[in-house]
Amino acid sequence: DLVSKHILDGVRLTHQVGPIAFSDTLKTIALACANYHALAATPVTDPGLEAQCPQAKAAGAYELLDSYLISDPWQSPSNMYRSALWTWFEVESSKIDYSGIYDDKFEHACQMVWKSTTQFACGISTRTSPAPNPAFYISCIFNPPGNVAADFKANCLPDDI
Repeated sequence: DLVSKHILDGVRLTHQVGPIAFSDTLKTIALACANYHALAATPVTDPGLEAQCPQAKAAGAYELLDSYLISDPWQSPSNMYRSALWTWFEVESSKIDYSGIYDDKFEHACQMVWKSTTQFACGISTRTSPAPNPAFYISCIFNPPGNVAADFKANCLPDDI
C-alpha cells in the first residue's frame, strides 16, 4: 500500500489537495470487498456494481473496483495496484469538466483527488476460474466518500500544472 499511497499523494498534489492517509480499518474492508467481487465474478464494466460491496456500504465508504486477467499470476500486488490507479487516473482525468458538472465517466479519477477524502486502502483477491488465467480483483476504499455531485466543484479541483 505504500506504492498506492505514493501514487495517490502524487496525483493529489498536482490537483491542489493534501496527502491521503492509509487506514488499517479500510484495508480490512478493501480485502473483504475484493474477495466479495472475486467470488461473485463482478463485471467491472458496470459502474453501478462498484457500490454493491456490503462492507463498503456499511462503512459509508466509497469503493473503486478493477479486475485484470493476467497471464503472469506471479505479478506482484504492488504492480497491480500501480496499474489500476494509473489506469483510473490517466484514462479518466482528461474527461473531467471542472466547470462544476459532475459525470460518472470520471468517477475513479475524481475520487482519487477528492479534497475531503482523507483515508484509503486497497485490497486484492484472485478468482481462479475460469481457467487458464486467474482474474485479479482490486478494490480501493476511500473515506469520507467522494463523488457527491453537489460537492463536486469544491472537491475535484483542476491540476495546477
